[in-house]
Amino acid sequence: QEAALEAYIRWNAIAMVMRSKREVGGVGGHLSSYASIATLYEVGLNHFFRSSSKKHYGDLVFFQGHSSEGNYARAFLEGRLTEAHLKNFRQEVGG
Repeated sequence: QEAALEAYIRWNAIAMVMRSKREVGGVGGHLSSYASIATLYEVGLNHFFRSSSKKHYGDLVFFQGHSSEGNYARAFLEGRLTEAHLKNFRQEVGG
């Protein structure tokens, strides 16, 4: 099941970057950077990284900006971002 979710996230990341390149031009992502680290991110996010609680300060994780399309794609699947947010990937927006 986790492998299927990871595949959806990879697919969404590719689709988001390709749409941005087509519609905006010059905008892109580093798909190979994300593809090479996707499994590590997913294992960490699903099993190791913890949010803050009364007993734990929470983990501080630095995600490489070159692979941010995977984080956007995951947030979309989790319902934290909308399709409108994805359309603004790597673009300056107001507000």
